[in-house]
Amino acid sequence: MAVKLSFGDSLAGLLIDGKDHTPFIAATLTYTESRGIKVEVPYVHGAQTDQFSEPDTWFDTAAPPRNLGFVTRGGIISLFGCRYSGHSMAFGHGYSVGVITPESVVLKSNGGDFDSELKVLRLKSEIDGIAEWSKLQSLRYTPEADESGRLTKFTLTAESPEKFRWIQGGATLTIANNWETFQSGPGISVSEWGSLESEFSEPRTIGEHLNEQRKIIALLTLVFGCAIRFRRHDVYDERFAERDLSGRLIGHSYYSLVSAKTFRDNALPKLEKRASLDVIASMDAIGIGGLLGWNSVHEKWKRAINPAVSALSRSGAEVETLAVNAAISLEAAGSLIGPMDGEPGARNGGKPTMAAFVFRCLASSGIDFSRVSENIAGLARAISTNYNTIKHFDRGEFPRASETYFASEVSLLTIRVLVANLAKFGSVDTPHFAARRKLDDLESICRLHDLFVDSSGCFAPYPS
Repeated sequence: MAVKLSFGDSLAGLLIDGKDHTPFIAATLTYTESRGIKVEVPYVHGAQTDQFSEPDTWFDTAAPPRNLGFVTRGGIISLFGCRYSGHSMAFGHGYSVGVITPESVVLKSNGGDFDSELKVLRLKSEIDGIAEWSKLQSLRYTPEADESGRLTKFTLTAESPEKFRWIQGGATLTIANNWETFQSGPGISVSEWGSLESEFSEPRTIGEHLNEQRKIIALLTLVFGCAIRFRRHDVYDERFAERDLSGRLIGHSYYSLVSAKTFRDNALPKLEKRASLDVIASMDAIGIGGLLGWNSVHEKWKRAINPAVSALSRSGAEVETLAVNAAISLEAAGSLIGPMDGEPGARNGGKPTMAAFVFRCLASSGIDFSRVSENIAGLARAISTNYNTIKHFDRGEFPRASETYFASEVSLLTIRVLVANLAKFGSVDTPHFAARRKLDDLESICRLHDLFVDSSGCFAPYPS
């Protein structure tokens, strides 16, 4: 029986540290949305017995073993990067409970290696939107009906499609669509899910794998214009193997991983289907060539990309926070673009103003903002004024929420399209076509709140 973990699960088991003299140590492993996986260890402080001497030392010195095994019904769970997370003690009795939090958990035995840091050859992650974006499908349905139109036969074909594969940052990245079966009552259910896999020539840490995968998360966040999250992880490495009862090697496979870096993603809302309507560049438009170039684009433009990705990923955040993050992205992008004809004047000393940075981005994006502003110079001044008013204490009250929302939406749309242009994703018209739907929404908001940006950068009534 394979071990499975879901939020709310609590498993009783025994801890092993790989040392011959250490007895099995009773513990409880819990998995919650707020704290992830934690292990609680009951013991008696100061007891002169072998049973409690090891955990007593762990929590007295706040230094549990870095790697542990957790034996429970169904198998062994491997705990990596374990750290001390506190302990409590009933004075006078010595009854104590210590808490250990692992950085990574693999639902498979570590093969007896309790000393090595967790490094794996491959990390496969389920990611929001990647199946819809790549248009890869594993399942095909073929219904058959009789002359009256009544369904008489239904054929389901599950077949893995071709994959997209390219090199990025020393890793081979693969976008694929996967399918799996599981028992569901008296029948069998089949599901499919899109994945992004990173593979190195030598085992690497989970952090190194996630670093490469997060670059694609950033790309998809800009493409969709909303939060893109990890939903699951599977690891593949020679240290995790299937063996028979005699210990003979059967083979290697993928095993579930829970990471302290990403577990919270799975508790957050999934991508809405309507999000695909705001996609500014499909996989077809980007192509393998665009993916190959994305690493260098991300490296050069990360100071512009990351704040915008953060803003797009924070649903429910205060609109002022979103506006500031978006403006930081525009400032960085404007610095990289360089001076342009028609930009607002420089400060004393010749340094560009914030309005100049914003102007460069608006002009380079190629978006037609004429439905919401008189010209882009005025729009740049409005966004700059909004940002500086929020940022500086001595500017008085915060701007109206409707104005700040407008500024943040224009800024984020600009960064999304600007990055798509710079990365040369598909045809020039692709991101602009997708942006028009967003501009329709912006125009509706402006009409609703009676907002229009004039050439001086002030908000005026919407023209009749």
